[in-house]
Amino acid sequence: GTVFTDRSQYRKYEMETQYTFRDMVSARLVKLPGSIQGQPFIITDCSHCEILLMDNCDQVQIDNVTDSKIFIGASSESIFI
Repeated sequence: GTVFTDRSQYRKYEMETQYTFRDMVSARLVKLPGSIQGQPFIITDCSHCEILLMDNCDQVQIDNVTDSKIFIGASSESIFI
């Protein structure tokens, strides 16, 4: 597996692999209940996608998303589009 030398490297890896949808085209992207658990989420550089965040999350950042449908469940912070 992946080895980390400090917590910040691990956190960056976790954010990118678990709490980010990036560079997706014509995909159905789903995070089921219990999979985000109040963490922030990033959606960036996606097109022609159906995106469903079906769990509670913190701040959601959406950048450069075109021709897509997005459903965001409960958010305890801001949603930036």
